[in-house]
Amino acid sequence: MVECKLLVADDEQYLREKVSSNVDWEKYNCRVFQAKDGREALSILKEEDIDILVTDIRMPGMSGIELIRRAKEERPQLRVIVISEYADFEYARESLRLGVEDYVLKPFRTQRLLDMVQRLRAKIAQERDASDDAREAAHSEMYEAISRSSLPGAFRWLINRELFVEHSAASACRRLGSLLKAGNEADLIAELES
Repeated sequence: MVECKLLVADDEQYLREKVSSNVDWEKYNCRVFQAKDGREALSILKEEDIDILVTDIRMPGMSGIELIRRAKEERPQLRVIVISEYADFEYARESLRLGVEDYVLKPFRTQRLLDMVQRLRAKIAQERDASDDAREAAHSEMYEAISRSSLPGAFRWLINRELFVEHSAASACRRLGSLLKAGNEADLIAELES
């Protein structure tokens, strides 16, 4: 099971400690980070590859809604669970608009939060598997297109920006161009497998 990084942002130390200590997160291969406010949470989000944010709505300095908005701007794939003492329709509506996965009212049982986290982890794993499968299929398509000397097929593969997370499209085109000019099959295969 892939490690999951969970960030708990709440101004109440008691709640942060409850979430962190009432579950043996290591048993579920989760690392838990804590933030006392939105600013500290954003700082942690910049340093760590957080999978799931659990945030209170009302915190001093920056509301949970603002934290979610800013976090999602940087990391759209971030999963969010909102915890709140308030059953306020406006908070719930704004949370839904921002793509929040779940909304739980305080007080809550830590087991309920664990169930939510496990459900989100399953979704994350499915998405990662689908992404890996798509990347593999695209690499295979590229190799086939080049081995058949189908340059339009090879360049169609290059245009798919989601496959070039590590490189810009321009640098990928230059790299492919140099590999095609060199005509070295071993270099091409090494590039496709990297």
